[in-house]
This record gives sequence, structure tokens and C-alpha cells, in this order.
Amino acid sequence: AAEKELPDAYFALAQLYEAGIVSGYPEIGKAHSWLLKAAQAGIDNAQVELAIWLLNGKGTEKDPKQAFQWMRQAAMRGNVVAQSRLARMFAEGIGVQRDRIEAAKWHIVARRAGLTDAWLDEFLVGLPKKDFSTALSRANSWRGS
Repeated sequence: AAEKELPDAYFALAQLYEAGIVSGYPEIGKAHSWLLKAAQAGIDNAQVELAIWLLNGKGTEKDPKQAFQWMRQAAMRGNVVAQSRLARMFAEGIGVQRDRIEAAKWHIVARRAGLTDAWLDEFLVGLPKKDFSTALSRANSWRGS
């Protein structure tokens, strides 16, 4: 299937290589190559996974800025996990300039989709009213787009 250029197959192959199912032992380099192909083809779950690999230096050098870019792409595609993780990246300044309002916006978007995060909930509680209002407005605008 991967030879026929089916992006979902790229992601499946990445998972198979990572788990060691193909050869009996994990092949992280091959897994990373297929994961990158899947992410580049627009598979949002692959983009999230690649971002996590980049944050942890799995199969590649640690690269928080690149991780942020992949997480953002997945979030923009509507991936709720990515939206929540992007909120955390903005809140902590991981791979991006710290931005409390963008962090709150993405957390609100993810919460509306049903994903909760106690740390981010606590983060929202500490946000000044004006910042929360701005974040809420941005979340409403994003949801409508």
C-alpha cells in the first residue's frame, strides 16, 4: 500500500517498524522515515507523533521549534490532542515564544472538543480576565473558520 502512495500506509509502516513487527526488533530509523513521509502527506496523527519524537529526540535530534511546527499543523487540521499539546507548548514556551493568550485559546478549543487537561485548566484560572477574554474571542473566531 505504501508503494502506491497511500499516506495512511506510511503511518502504519512507521508504527510497525517502531514496534519491531517487521523484523522482530524496533527499527527507529526506518520508523522515523515513514513517520516523516506520513506527516508531510498531511496525516495529522503522524504530525502529532513526529512532534513528540522531535521533542524527545527519538529517531532524530531534539528540535522543539520543528516539533512546534508539526504540532501546529495537526492542531490546525482539527486534531484535538495536537490542540491541547499546542496550548501547553505556548504556555511553557516550548519551540515558540511563550504566549499565554494563544495557550488559552488552544486549550479552550481542545476543551470544547472534549479533551481536558488539569494543568491547562489551572493555567486558565491564573490568567488575567482581559487575557482570558481575548483568548476566548480568538477561540470563537477559530471555531468559526
